[in-house]
Amino acid sequence: MLRIFLYFLMLLLILFLSLNLLLITLKKAPKKIKIFTEIIISLIIIETISLIILTLISKQINVIYFKNLVFLRFIYIPLMIWNCFYIFWRNFKVNFNFSYVIMAVIWTIYIIILKITDTKINLSEVIGYSISLNNQLIMDLIYIGILVFLLLVCKINFNKNYINKIGMNYTMGTIMIIIFEMILKILKVEIFPYSLIGTVVVLWLSIYSYDSFKKNN
Repeated sequence: MLRIFLYFLMLLLILFLSLNLLLITLKKAPKKIKIFTEIIISLIIIETISLIILTLISKQINVIYFKNLVFLRFIYIPLMIWNCFYIFWRNFKVNFNFSYVIMAVIWTIYIIILKITDTKINLSEVIGYSISLNNQLIMDLIYIGILVFLLLVCKINFNKNYINKIGMNYTMGTIMIIIFEMILKILKVEIFPYSLIGTVVVLWLSIYSYDSFKKNN
């Protein structure tokens, strides 16, 4: 009972933080970042609502419709980290439109993996149905590889004169927390079937980074 309570509490917290980030984005974020962030928030909300629905579904045949929706964190978490890095990086010589190229690449990897991988449906007495991939380890390792790359990018640029070092430290700390959570998941040390802590910490990081913007007049 405690586990299901914590599970729903985490999902509701994610929804709350997502809506909070959306409000901050609409008020403060520059136009070039606003659309990018709205896409990311949409993915978070879609995934979170899908996870809630999965706990309520009674027929297994309906679970398969959520296959493409419950792994969206593999897209939005790297994109959110990149977004925060860009804000703290303060290198405006790099066009933000490059972020959409990164988004397209990650989307492509995500679609390819889901197309070539079979889905496995699991039933838990606590949280209902959950979905995993037969090659889940491969997807997890690719995800960790992307996070390690982002961590190295942060580290390489850390000593630039114009950089926000406090924000960059928070970004690197967030990445390490997410990597640690994923390693525990691979080792089968997990509370929930999905990695929710990573979503919470990266939402907090995004709210912190967006709060650094002046109000959009």
